Amino acid sequence: MEIEKSQEIQWRHLEKGGFFKLLKATRREGDDKNFDLVFQCLKCLPKNQTQSCQSNASSNLRRHIEKKHPVHSSEYESLLKANRGSKRGIQGIVDNSPAKRQSTLSFEASQNELDKLIVNFVTSTCQPFNVVENEDFRKLITRGYSKKSVMCSKTLKSRIDADHGKLVERMKEIFGKVDYITMSTDGWSESHKSFLGYTVSWLKEDLSRENAILGIRRLIGHHTFDVLGKEISSILKEFGIHNQTETTTTDGAANYIKTFRMFGAKEIANEEVEDIDQEQEDDLQVPIEVADVLDQEPEPEIVLPKHFKCAAHTLALVASKDSEKSLANPSLKKVARSFLAKARQIWNDQDRSNIKADKIRDLYGSLFTVPCVTRWNSLYDSFRDLKVKVDKSNDNLGALMSFLGLMHFSNDEIIYLNEYLLVMEPLAVALDKIQGDKDVCLGYLLPTIVMIKRKLSKVQDDLKFCKPLVKSVVEGLEKRFAHLFNDKDHILASLTVPRFKTSWIESPEKKAAAVEALKEAEKNVGINTETKVVERKRSFFEDLDEEEDEENVVEQYLASPVKDLSLLKNYPSILKLYRRYNTALPASGNVERLFSMTSCVLTKKRHRLSDSNVEKQVMLKNNKHLLS
Repeated sequence: MEIEKSQEIQWRHLEKGGFFKLLKATRREGDDKNFDLVFQCLKCLPKNQTQSCQSNASSNLRRHIEKKHPVHSSEYESLLKANRGSKRGIQGIVDNSPAKRQSTLSFEASQNELDKLIVNFVTSTCQPFNVVENEDFRKLITRGYSKKSVMCSKTLKSRIDADHGKLVERMKEIFGKVDYITMSTDGWSESHKSFLGYTVSWLKEDLSRENAILGIRRLIGHHTFDVLGKEISSILKEFGIHNQTETTTTDGAANYIKTFRMFGAKEIANEEVEDIDQEQEDDLQVPIEVADVLDQEPEPEIVLPKHFKCAAHTLALVASKDSEKSLANPSLKKVARSFLAKARQIWNDQDRSNIKADKIRDLYGSLFTVPCVTRWNSLYDSFRDLKVKVDKSNDNLGALMSFLGLMHFSNDEIIYLNEYLLVMEPLAVALDKIQGDKDVCLGYLLPTIVMIKRKLSKVQDDLKFCKPLVKSVVEGLEKRFAHLFNDKDHILASLTVPRFKTSWIESPEKKAAAVEALKEAEKNVGINTETKVVERKRSFFEDLDEEEDEENVVEQYLASPVKDLSLLKNYPSILKLYRRYNTALPASGNVERLFSMTSCVLTKKRHRLSDSNVEKQVMLKNNKHLLS
């Protein structure tokens, strides 16, 4: 039965409140204003319980709530009181006159709430401080908050300072509850200034990863190992995390390698400086006068965490530097140089001439992706984009090459393009994977290297030109990553990831040695277990069974078919090892993203922004989730 609109509106608040739904409304005989009503109790669902009342006397509904659902009685009374604010009443609704317009309730924010919104807007969108002085901005705010005022830029800076102080205290509070933290650090330059950026990462109770910016500090003078050591140690002590921070990830530059060689843990052997010779490293050492040293106050001891080189930087070196050795093969060198010369000419013409760029848009709907000289994966992406356009239309490519005055790509060059992408795809995918900051941990690195080698071995027999490229890449992987397969931290990190366990270890001898290392680590992990009262009667020989289970915990873990992290809940000792060794990340992608974010704050028009304000804005923008 269709319910009259006036009654539906009048009783809608009961349905929205989750108490009663109006099923039927029948006008009473001889009474034009009142109705007989039938409601369905929503609290009684799934049981179909109905209640009847009159539109001018609804006490039956109240009695039903008090009798059947007493726990909701006060909530029901509050709902009725809130609804009494409307003066429309029963008599005004049931007649046939047009319904009156419902009044709009105002929920205007307080002045303090408005100030918070403005501060969040400025920090989240990297706005200059004087935006609050802008006349149009003030009109926008006062249009919605007519009785409120907009803070001045000086007040804004004070609020940002206060919020930053709260954020730092909150971060220290969070860090105090975390057992293991990993840090990434790197250098960056902008507006003729040098900065050192720090990011940290840790695992929460559910093993999900949390990331935060620790700071971005101005670095003045030479970036020598002693300066870097002091700066890194200082910020760790400032936040009180020098004990929890197990590892620090940087690139392979000589100054970072020497910093951690002098002040850090020395547990990873064969750590190489990437493409930095000894003369360059010696240049980083500044002569020190003996008299100056004697006059100085003794400095606090610098102790840094264990050092890991960024695996993404190392993989990029394999793809860019080591792969070039394959050009010693004459046939590969000829076709590769010929193809790359034509591709670069296309990219250069596109960048230098608007007319040629418009022609490319007309033919393909978009421009070619141009590589960045400092990022190898951008070259791979450019080759892949070129392949997509070649496959899309060979006629369009021919028309473009003729328009640009270039020779067409030969069949051998197209074959080389396809083979290059086939060979280098595993490295490109691996680079994207290990630079993640959510679903990746240190334990992903060794299986990733193994998978790259396996994929390359499958494709090399079908290649016409790029077999030397496969050889060079594999040799580069061996040269730069082989020592990590003998490192305890990396091995245990991979073994404690349920997705991998021992599946990435090919040699039976090495697999047995790895399992023994895991057993030894599991014995020494030191799980504190509380004795639980068990009501059932214990068997006389039950202690023997428990001892056997404890000895077999590693075998049980490795034999389990479960591949996700939920498996670790059944093995507390393995879980603790996972937290210890997989808090670390294989790459320093987090700090790279920090620099991208900072470039949005320290723009050319804001180069006079103070160093402390740069850090405060960046931290409040990225770490605001820690305040919620």
